[in-house]
Amino acid sequence: MRPHPASSISPGWPEILPVIRRALPTLDDLPTDEPPRIESGQNAIVWQAAPYIVRVPRHDDRAKALRHEAAILRTIGPLLPLPTPDVHLVDLPHGGTVAIHRALPGQPLMTLPGADETDCLAGTLGGFLRDLHAIPLPALDGIALPVANRGHWRAWLRDATRRLAPHLDPASLQRLDEAGASFRDALAAVSPVVIHGDFGGSNILAQDGAITGVIDFGSVQVGDPASDLAGLAASYGLPFLDRVAVTYPLAADPDVRSRIAFYRLAFAAMDALYGLDHADDHALRAGIAGVAQLASDDASPASGTSRQT
Repeated sequence: MRPHPASSISPGWPEILPVIRRALPTLDDLPTDEPPRIESGQNAIVWQAAPYIVRVPRHDDRAKALRHEAAILRTIGPLLPLPTPDVHLVDLPHGGTVAIHRALPGQPLMTLPGADETDCLAGTLGGFLRDLHAIPLPALDGIALPVANRGHWRAWLRDATRRLAPHLDPASLQRLDEAGASFRDALAAVSPVVIHGDFGGSNILAQDGAITGVIDFGSVQVGDPASDLAGLAASYGLPFLDRVAVTYPLAADPDVRSRIAFYRLAFAAMDALYGLDHADDHALRAGIAGVAQLASDDASPASGTSRQT
């Protein structure tokens, strides 16, 4: 493996604590003793410093991405109907960045509760997406956002079919290519909006039957609102979108449902590509199986695998 091109940073809690206290004196409830680490991998060190989450990216490129996410949240957070992380950034004296925000209550909403609570959750999430997708693009002037347009998806599909060709049967490969071509034609008529980009159960927090916040805005981009709805469908099933449509009628639009079918196929392909990139045989096999299952269901292309985003 080639070394990371950016500088590597790995400070400890005793080093960063006084820096945070000097820069943000109002945060006087930070623990003095080192709190438990909830993640310490190649990308970042993360402490659960109740009531805060403290994150130190290990590399300059990750710090740049975190700064970008914080800038996005400062702009769109106040426009949204659900809590989002209020991220403060602090520069370390010898290089590196600390990101700190008050932890939002709740746990990732990986499974749905009973029917009555599910209706409430769906309504809340529909309202959130309605408001997110209504944010005018000029509001983010000065913040460079990726654009998931026809060119983006054409390039992605070309790369995906090339890399997955040795693993997919010819019929599934052809179906993926045909579905992508039809999707790109449909995308030409879509007005792009601000989308979350990874709107699934792992990034939706809930507690006591209510949504308590939305996290992980690192994938925010300009794109198709159907992508975020597809994330909900992948996490909770297509019937959930009927409930979402009560507060966000776009979720029931037939053209949107057609594009959702492609996104779910793409999600499975992305899982397979992740497996290839990270030598994760389980992810590769699951992704390939998902593509094959969805690709073979021509009568109802939106049925098939469910993917937690």
